[in-house]
Amino acid sequence: VLHRVPTELLQPLAACRPGALVLHAHSRWLGRVDEVYDNVQLAFDDGAICKVLRTSANSLSVHSATMDEQTWFWPSMRVGASKETLRRAKWLKGDFRAAYASKHATVMRVQAAQALVRWLTACPSEGSEAAATIEPPAEMQRPSRLLELHDHHARRCWRLGEHAAIKPEDLHRLRVEHTMASDISDGGHRSQ
Repeated sequence: VLHRVPTELLQPLAACRPGALVLHAHSRWLGRVDEVYDNVQLAFDDGAICKVLRTSANSLSVHSATMDEQTWFWPSMRVGASKETLRRAKWLKGDFRAAYASKHATVMRVQAAQALVRWLTACPSEGSEAAATIEPPAEMQRPSRLLELHDHHARRCWRLGEHAAIKPEDLHRLRVEHTMASDISDGGHRSQ
């Protein structure tokens, strides 16, 4: 376990998350993501697999240990879904059965499907019209049309229970630093 990992080294597992500053790839408007709707792939214990489309944080009930039931979903999380949610799901393996509504399923994959963006300002570039004459894009956007600005303050703000990844080279460097610090505090001697 590593302690005191600098937050700027952490990468959120969610590709598009609330609070992120984004730039629309085509119209060049700057906005903030207010809400994200995910496609969540679920596996049931009998092998059936479905994809619940455009889920929000409240559309699946969480059965894994978590600090917050308003959290995003991640692979290996145990969840449940209502009969209506499962009926509307896209079934990849097996078919809908009403009995699945009382069963827990395992999240296999999470992919951002749509993001609700509050547009803040136009970012005109050379040769574009003035900001006052440019209409903002639609509020609901596909994440593939958004460019996330990685160096803004929200990258250092994390929700309790949120999962993150770290690049392998950063992980290796932190482990080496941790080992060196341990050697120094042990006076250079390790017990075997």
